[in-house]
Amino acid sequence: MRSSLSALKLILFMFVLFLASACALAPVSSNFTGRSLGSGKVGLDGGAVLAGSGLIAGRLTVGVGPNLDFGAQYDTLSAGLFAKYSLINSGTGFSLAGFVGGGKTIGGQYIYAGPAVSLKFGGIEPYFVGRYNWVHYGETKSSGGFDIEEGDYSYLQFTGGAVFWFSRAFGIQAEASYFSGTTGSTQLIGPLISGGLKIRF
Repeated sequence: MRSSLSALKLILFMFVLFLASACALAPVSSNFTGRSLGSGKVGLDGGAVLAGSGLIAGRLTVGVGPNLDFGAQYDTLSAGLFAKYSLINSGTGFSLAGFVGGGKTIGGQYIYAGPAVSLKFGGIEPYFVGRYNWVHYGETKSSGGFDIEEGDYSYLQFTGGAVFWFSRAFGIQAEASYFSGTTGSTQLIGPLISGGLKIRF
């Protein structure tokens, strides 16, 4: 219990720290599987968008129940908090989860929600994530070479990927995301191809 409280304090500290450097959009990387970590477990994920942009991303997750995860995430475009609940939580086989998240962007904020499904067999865990994103910009600003216009924007994001687990504690992940909709003055299409590392303890 004490370790879980310490981890939650660390998440809140990281969230405040990341807000100072957040930029625009909802998080680009999805990186969710249908499985939860489990009570008292901690996950660290880090990576980057390898094709489509040069964004980096990081996530700290704590299992606060047998099927419930809570965490903080950051990428070059945003910083925020999320929660994920596994409706079907299988150590091997099919898992299904729902998730919600929210946080800050440059000049505004975002929220997102959606389902994640995964199928773990052996050391391979393919997954699919569908996500609805809503972003609000309170004022028009320039970021990354384009103007972000004041207003509310919503778009869908579809991500397919896989985790290759070398052990229960370490894996590498690759995913590709496609988008439908606009944010600011930018049409989102894709694909964005991301890769990263997963550590569990």
